[in-house]
Amino acid sequence: MDRAQERPAGQRTDDAAAPGAELELLVHGVGGATPEQMLGDPRTVRITGDDTAAVYRRAQDAQAEEGPGGEPVQEAYVWSHLTSGDSSRALWLVLLPFMMINLAHWMRPRRAPPRPVRLYGLLVRLAALTLTALLVAAA
Repeated sequence: MDRAQERPAGQRTDDAAAPGAELELLVHGVGGATPEQMLGDPRTVRITGDDTAAVYRRAQDAQAEEGPGGEPVQEAYVWSHLTSGDSSRALWLVLLPFMMINLAHWMRPRRAPPRPVRLYGLLVRLAALTLTALLVAAA
C-alpha cells in the first residue's frame, strides 16, 4: 500500500481478518514480581516460556485469542530468574561487545553508493579487530 494512501481509523494493517483480543504486556522492574502480583489475581496460567522467563495470564483469559475482541487482555512477562543464579550466568556479558559489532555489520546500508558501504564495512571490521586485540591483551 502506498504511504500516501490513508487507512480508515481502526482498520487492521495485516491480512488477518479474524477478530481477536488486544493484549497489554506488563513487565516488572529490577526488583522482580510474581505473575499473581502483576495481574492482581491468584489464579494465573503460563502461556509461553519456561522456568527462567515466561508470559502469564489470568486463568479466565487463557484462551483470549479465540474469543471476540474487547477490553485488552493483560499478560505478565516475568524475567526475574534471568538474573538469578551463580556468577557463571553473567559470563555472556563478555560476549556482548562482539554481538554488537556483529549486529553493526549486518545493519550496513544496502542501497547506498558502493564506496560508503565499503568504508562502513572497513570501519566495522577495524572495530571488531580492535576489540579482539583488547580482549587478548587483557587476558
